[in-house]
Amino acid sequence: FAKGIMSLLLLEKSGGSMAGINTRVRKAVESLYFDSCTVYEYCQVINDNKSTGFKEKAVIQDCPCKLSYETDANTSQSETADYKKQVIKLFMAPELIIKAGSRIDVKHLDRVLMFKCSGEPLIYPSHQEVMLTVYESKA
Repeated sequence: FAKGIMSLLLLEKSGGSMAGINTRVRKAVESLYFDSCTVYEYCQVINDNKSTGFKEKAVIQDCPCKLSYETDANTSQSETADYKKQVIKLFMAPELIIKAGSRIDVKHLDRVLMFKCSGEPLIYPSHQEVMLTVYESKA
């Protein structure tokens, strides 16, 4: 994915403004968004008994995105098996604010997959990359 974007940048480098290049790169990246996501954050609420609590609230809904999986080249070994680490990234518009720890439900290939944002997103002019981990419900 990133190699294709870099190729576009190299092709465009010979002419045109940086803003124009960023616009074309962003369009190219967004043409790959076949998934959608809903982002949830915990917001402070006042309960009926006047106590303060937290409730999960959707802050971004049905946002176009692209879910990407990579397998880390480094293999780990235990006494019972070798295993490879999977890296999960979500590509989406750079102006969206995704907080670390947010729950993100991604509709991918007609399935809803639940993830958690594992840190601060990497933000570029054309997109942002959100590193994800599989969400484990406390229920």
